[in-house]
Amino acid sequence: MQRKAVIDLGTNTFHLLIVEQQEHTLHTLLKVREYVKLGADGIHQLSEAAMERGIRTLADFASKLKEYQVEEYRAIGTAALRTASNTASFLVDVLHSTGLKIEVISPELEADLISKGIRMDVPLSRMESSMMLDIGGGSVECIFHNYEQLQEAVSFPVGVAVLHRMFHHHDPLRMDEETQLRNHLDQYYKPLSRRFRNSRPVMIGASGSFEVLDDYFTVPCPWSAEEVLKICREIAAMDQAARESHPAIPSERVGYIVMACVLIAYLIEEFDIPQVWYTPFALKEGVLSVWYPDHKLVS
Repeated sequence: MQRKAVIDLGTNTFHLLIVEQQEHTLHTLLKVREYVKLGADGIHQLSEAAMERGIRTLADFASKLKEYQVEEYRAIGTAALRTASNTASFLVDVLHSTGLKIEVISPELEADLISKGIRMDVPLSRMESSMMLDIGGGSVECIFHNYEQLQEAVSFPVGVAVLHRMFHHHDPLRMDEETQLRNHLDQYYKPLSRRFRNSRPVMIGASGSFEVLDDYFTVPCPWSAEEVLKICREIAAMDQAARESHPAIPSERVGYIVMACVLIAYLIEEFDIPQVWYTPFALKEGVLSVWYPDHKLVS
């Protein structure tokens, strides 16, 4: 039996997943999520406070690797660490403080791993056209498939932390701010919508902000796009007090969920999405699929 771990250093959230292999099954031993908000003060230069939060969290993760006797791990950095000018010094501090070696991956590899992770959970063979969507703090990955055939994978710097700093200056969000945000998204997504809109892809939302939608609905996915649009518009119109008091919105997501909802609504409309799926699988599970092809991951 092997024990391996994946650490995902996102712009907003750090994740730790430890699994144990038993024949063709991966059993989850530990799953941890910490809202580090590495890019909260901007992703072009990480603030001292953000780096300190990151190192504290990674020190705890490192102790978990020892506690669970993990034989191999991958610690992966994404959008914030790709962008920040002081990433190199942060990685040195992490290594000295925790012993962890961080691998900063390209947008293309990030999209590929997300795709592999989602495919462990979602039956693409039953979907003629699909658009996988992973909304991060620094970037958003969109991956298009025709059944199981990859058609296009892109990563754009329009994560919720980035959009929040650029456009969410009033609470609730003003109409002119949403209009500016949508105009900003056009430059990235209009060329894709011209290619894929007629195929009406099913949207597959990976973890993150889509967990809020999953908590909203009383029935499991898939959900109609119309119902998802209704919820997204409802959340986007809330002020902070309303978001804080809503039982489906965790306190850690109160700040950025408006940007996520505007983005989801924009994409549903732009690509004429008929249906929305949710999966908790994404990058971490994609790393596992590279180590263990054709294995099943269970809780």
